Amino acid sequence: DVWKAEGLKSNWRDYFSFFFIANAVAAPADMGGPGAAFYGIFTHAKFIVVDDYVALVGSANINDRSLKGDRDAEVGVKIVGGTYARRLRERVLEGHTGNASMIDPNRLVSSMNVVAALNAKELYDKMGIKFPEGTFTHAGRSE
Repeated sequence: DVWKAEGLKSNWRDYFSFFFIANAVAAPADMGGPGAAFYGIFTHAKFIVVDDYVALVGSANINDRSLKGDRDAEVGVKIVGGTYARRLRERVLEGHTGNASMIDPNRLVSSMNVVAALNAKELYDKMGIKFPEGTFTHAGRSE
């Protein structure tokens, strides 16, 4: 565990996290309901925003085909200064959260975790789906 080996006191989860974008809809009786249909939304974005000052946008995947340099052709653009990096971050967060003002860029991971927890609670309250545990409530029982 690198975090412990380096003697870092903070929680690594305050800096690194993975989030899952999904949609849940009520399933009508003619589609197996009542209940909920839950499906992931997969994005294909490859970019890094650093301190709202630098944006790196590219096409490379994290795999041998993209990174060895002998198969796929990749392109990347680095934008430094101006407002592009901040506007890119805000637009992506708006699309992922519905309200970019809920996210504090100085505490990105912790504020994203708050939004994720609120979404998980709403998903359970409205549809009985307990995410990320993977259970759902149907006819009063957890499955």
